[in-house]
Amino acid sequence: MRAEVRSLTMTVLLLLACFDSARATAQVISVDSIGMTVSDLDRAVDFYTHVLTFEKESEREVAGTDYEHLFGVFGMRLRVARLKLGGEHIELMQFLAPRGRPTPPDFRSNDVWFQHVAIIVRNMDEAYARLRRFKVEHASSGPQRLPDSNPDAGGIKAFYFRDPDGNHLEILEFPPDKGAPRWHAPGGHALHGHRSHRHRGDGYAGEPSFLPRCSGNACGRYQ
Repeated sequence: MRAEVRSLTMTVLLLLACFDSARATAQVISVDSIGMTVSDLDRAVDFYTHVLTFEKESEREVAGTDYEHLFGVFGMRLRVARLKLGGEHIELMQFLAPRGRPTPPDFRSNDVWFQHVAIIVRNMDEAYARLRRFKVEHASSGPQRLPDSNPDAGGIKAFYFRDPDGNHLEILEFPPDKGAPRWHAPGGHALHGHRSHRHRGDGYAGEPSFLPRCSGNACGRYQ
């Protein structure tokens, strides 16, 4: 009897091990892109490519039942533009039908739905001056240096602004002792790449990372 119990126990343990192994192989390993809904794709692409120096890689239009189920929007037709900055990508999406609601004009950083994309820059003064030349809408009063009292963020410079649809964006300059080494490499564009995160309320969202900004949108490529 004891031998049968031991055998049954080993079988259960092996099954659990196989289940854990299968579950591990199904884990997400990377983020392909960040999806952002815009009201006018041509205007948005112009802003992101000319003001923020993204490169447009592709554009497509999608529709059909598969996408209706994916987004939960019946009768939808969508234009999607894929843009690249450094080694990262965003996808700008305009719903041709049906039209969605605009961004609330009075939303703030402490609202639950607030999310933003942060773009890494080498020189805050030069990047801010460029944004001023293009007359971007400020969300911050100006660039801020995060205090040294926060050891993880002290010395980081940050500035919030908005795209033409009111989506919040941020530029960040990291001091030499913080951030990914590739963000401090000489040469290339002044704008290195981007990350995206929810605001945590303490002035900093954690170590540099690339996290999905979904907000009901799919963070993946559209075939």
